[in-house]
Amino acid sequence: EKPDYEVSQNGLDSMLTELTTADNVKTVEVSEDTYVQDNSNTDTHGSETELTVKRSSNSGFDRAIFLEFDISKIEPAKVNTAELMLDCISMEGKGIDTTLNIYSVDPDSWDEATLTYGKYQSIAKGSLVAQKVINNTGICFIDVTNFVKNSSGKVAFLIEGVLSESRRVNFASSESDRNSPTLVLKGGEANF
Repeated sequence: EKPDYEVSQNGLDSMLTELTTADNVKTVEVSEDTYVQDNSNTDTHGSETELTVKRSSNSGFDRAIFLEFDISKIEPAKVNTAELMLDCISMEGKGIDTTLNIYSVDPDSWDEATLTYGKYQSIAKGSLVAQKVINNTGICFIDVTNFVKNSSGKVAFLIEGVLSESRRVNFASSESDRNSPTLVLKGGEANF
């Protein structure tokens, strides 16, 4: 497993350029991203620059992230590895392990312009795709290979925290000037 680490923007740009110029690597930027928060059943957050996740039993503090990627131009069977890359901007309890649960969700059950906490509560959560423990800001990679290999068209993820930890984590969104959520796909052959 790749370690999470802090990296400068220039260092990350260089790394992504190296990755995306390799014939057997493709990146897919997020097509829709948002988060929901239980302080209002009617607020939307699809145009914000940060995506926030936190599980809390205290009213107004519970948040979850939704991400969608279009992989229709990829042959999933030829994918060797698929990693969800997120840019963690800030977190409560930096240096303390914080668990993220990544679930599948039907990409047609939501969109970033209209998703609210009220609608979130009625969306069926799919299987647990991955679990990731982070403890620092910077880029993190989450292995979602099995899910992507068995998918086609659009894929969507729901990211939730763990109630017993109750720590807020903020990631860059597609509206940010930082790194958008991205799927980094490696294939066994060129141009998969």
